[in-house]
Amino acid sequence: MIQIAIRCHPRAPLPAEDFGVWLEREIADLRAEDPQRALRLSSLTQHLPGGDVEIGWLVELEVPDDDPRIPGLRTHLEGCPACQEEHQSLRALVSAEG
Repeated sequence: MIQIAIRCHPRAPLPAEDFGVWLEREIADLRAEDPQRALRLSSLTQHLPGGDVEIGWLVELEVPDDDPRIPGLRTHLEGCPACQEEHQSLRALVSAEG
């Protein structure tokens, strides 16, 4: 499973809430295209000592090992025991939730 973390920079040209709404809409479109694909969107916040709050999102997307858009993924998983273990545990988790 591929994980993409998105952090909203304080000087972003649009409010984090607007970006969050757009991102949710994009995720919904991706889910509609392939309802069997594992796809999660999590909202992340981090409260900083000065009272500021950093806002971000975590997008988790399952991509087939042989997806041509990510060349070398299968080779990497076969050669990297740590990533292979993480990949297998995430697949098991998604299967258990499904």
